[in-house]
Formats: sequence, C-alpha cells, structure tokens
Amino acid sequence: MLIVQCLSMRDMSETEWLKNILLIFRCSKVSPAVFYSSSSEDGRINVWDGRVNSVKPVQFFSGSGDQIVTIENKKPILNFDVSPGDQFLCAGTELMDEDCYLFFWDLRSSKLLGAYWESHSDDITAVKFHPSKPNSLISGGTDGILNLYNLLEPTEDDALLFSFNSESSVEKISWNSGASSDQVACITHTNDMKVWDVTSGDAVVHFSRTAVAGAMMRSNPDAVHLNECYETPKGNGKFGLLACSLSGECARFLQVTDKNELKPRAIFLNDSPPSVIQTAEYMSNENRWITFDETGLIRIWSLDSSSKPIVQNSDARQLSKITEKRSTRFKPYSTEKPN
Repeated sequence: MLIVQCLSMRDMSETEWLKNILLIFRCSKVSPAVFYSSSSEDGRINVWDGRVNSVKPVQFFSGSGDQIVTIENKKPILNFDVSPGDQFLCAGTELMDEDCYLFFWDLRSSKLLGAYWESHSDDITAVKFHPSKPNSLISGGTDGILNLYNLLEPTEDDALLFSFNSESSVEKISWNSGASSDQVACITHTNDMKVWDVTSGDAVVHFSRTAVAGAMMRSNPDAVHLNECYETPKGNGKFGLLACSLSGECARFLQVTDKNELKPRAIFLNDSPPSVIQTAEYMSNENRWITFDETGLIRIWSLDSSSKPIVQNSDARQLSKITEKRSTRFKPYSTEKPN
C-alpha cells in the first residue's frame, strides 16, 4: 500500500469564502494558479488566482446574471463544474419556486448563456463535464436522478439523452473515460457508490457504506464518509475512491479491481492536526489530489511514491500546467426565464 505524502499546503483560513460554508471547489484545466469555489449561501461562484495576494476573488459568476447578488435575485448554487479548456461553466441550484436550474456561463466573457430547468424535480447537487468532451454533461440531484446531456442540441428536451435512477439522493458524480465505453459513478447522500455504463445504461457495480468501511479497515461504517470518485491514472478503465473517517484521522484511497472488488491502495499521511476533508479535486495528468479541509487548509497530495515530502506555505504556481484541447462548439439552451 502506498503512503501518500503532502507536497504542499496553503492556509486559506482568512479568505472571504470562509464567511460562508464552502461547498465545492474546482481547479482550472489550463492554468495551475486558478481555481473556483462556491457557497450556497451567497449564490456565487468565485474565481481565485494564486498569483494575486488577495483575500477577495478576482471574478465571480451568479445565476441572476447581475454583478450585485441580492436576496431577491439570488439562486443558491449547490455544485458546479468547468469544461475542458476552461471555456464554459455550469452550475446546479437549489429548488426555488418549483424550479431548479442548470446555469451556463462563458468563462471568457462572464456572460450567462442560458439555463435548463425541466429535467430535475429537486435540488441539483452534482454537475460534471466529460473530461475530454466539452459538449457532454451529466447532472444529479436529490430527486435521485442522473441526467446525461448533449449540449450541442438546441433545446433542453433534445439535449437530454439518458436518465439513471440512483434510488437514493445524489451527492457527487464522476466520469470514467478509460473503460471500453464511458462510465459514470455517483456517491449518494447515504454514502453508497454506484457505477453505470453510459452507452448501455446498465449498472456496473454498487458498493455500500459497509463495504467501503471494510475496504478502509474501519469497524464502524457510520463513521466513514465517501469524498470523491475518479478515474484511475493508468487508463485501466476502473474507478478510484477517496474516503475518510468523520474524525479526520483516517483518509484512504481505494481502487476498484478487475473483479469489481474494492481494495485499499494508499494511506494519506497527514502530519497536521486531524481535520475532515470537505471537498477534493483529482488532477489526473499529475496523479495528484488537491483537498480542502474544514480548517481552511488546501493540501496537494501525490500518488507517486517517489515524490518529495512536505513543503509548507507554497502557492499554486508550484503546480505543473495542465493543458486540454479546446473546443468552440457549444449550444446551451437559453430563454428569458432565469431572469
């Protein structure tokens, strides 16, 4: 089993986002210094640049389309994702006045392009672009449904390709493009992991919270939290899973085997006081994790056992540049309703 070292750590406890509860952050696909964060309480997605010494974001996006977010126009954002090439941003919102929205923005112009609001009947809690196909998007919600869209289609009804029923409430979703056909995984709010084949619509595997606790070698399943699923780095077509204990003392990387069994692969070595991981982002090109914990620390972890150990107070410029092929074709459905 690998021992995963913390390569870099940055204290963000004084930044503006901790005035609210951070729900999620995403790393830029093209710039190693840029990342995005959001809290449902302020109805915004904030853009941060590690090269700028500031506790305030350099840019933000809101579902109202306005630069000033008020109680009247705020649409609480629960999750978001950035497309390959950092061209587009998509966010899911809470259910408000019988509607919940998927908003689309152009990152280059900050323009609100449009929205979908007919495919989910409750809070949209998960949004994920395909890692190499910017026109393919999947969303999930507390209605238990995962929806797959082709964003090239002119209307929401035409864009909706498939719907999968998780039989629970969806918390997070992830793509796996390394298999023979694309797969999607979901983590539910009951801490189960489920995987489907996108082409056939068939269920591939299901791991309960008890099964995950067993793979982590923890005796109490109720004390285990599933953080993120992700595609394993060597293209073997299998998912990995990051899970931790609710005490913050134990974090494990687990991997799905060729026999669809869940096995431990790595232990996250943390020299700091225990803290629960709130959200995490996997950088597949670098084989590294970026985690954000409840104390306001961002950590960079390497899954390469040959990596150098801890470097304190590093900024985001230490990350290697990630490049993705850009695509200009994009046709999100747009009407006047969100305004």
